[in-house]
Amino acid sequence: MKRIFCLLLCLLCLCPAAFAEDPAGGMVTYDFDDFTIDVPAGAVVQEGEKTAGAAFFAVYPYYDATQAFNDNYNIVWVPQDFSLLFAQTDANSLAQAQINTNLAAFAAMGVEAANVTLLAADYDESGNNFSYYITMDLDYTGAGLDLQLTLHQVQMYMDLGDEAGYIFSFSARDAETLEALVACADTMKLA
Repeated sequence: MKRIFCLLLCLLCLCPAAFAEDPAGGMVTYDFDDFTIDVPAGAVVQEGEKTAGAAFFAVYPYYDATQAFNDNYNIVWVPQDFSLLFAQTDANSLAQAQINTNLAAFAAMGVEAANVTLLAADYDESGNNFSYYITMDLDYTGAGLDLQLTLHQVQMYMDLGDEAGYIFSFSARDAETLEALVACADTMKLA
């Protein structure tokens, strides 16, 4: 399991973005002042206002309107310095705390989560970034949707110091697609 997480981290650092070979017409660069990120030209993108704690940018690279769930990634801006939290908490404990928060949100929506498995959690060498990889079985029947899936998810926290931080969430139905989504982070360039 740790090998899967290491592979995901390697994708961020070493490999070219999986979407760079997009046959539909290349990439589109989005500028968020703190960083830029490239998105496949054919992806469905939702942009909103940068509001504390809410997703303001979501990308659906393989969007299919006939599907109840589409693999995606989104970005949340958080107006806080993560470094103190990172310094006080080991990676597994921080990951478990975040998972518990997400599970409470699912329960509040009527979504049942089972087989929740933390596959890996770690800080990068700089200590400015934290990420974890989980899988879980979700049943949205209680929320009024006929949808059951095994979710593979990576969440990455990027600390920018006193100014703010960002949370990147990558969600897919399988590990291979998740790897391709996480590879998009390789296109990110800090301002």
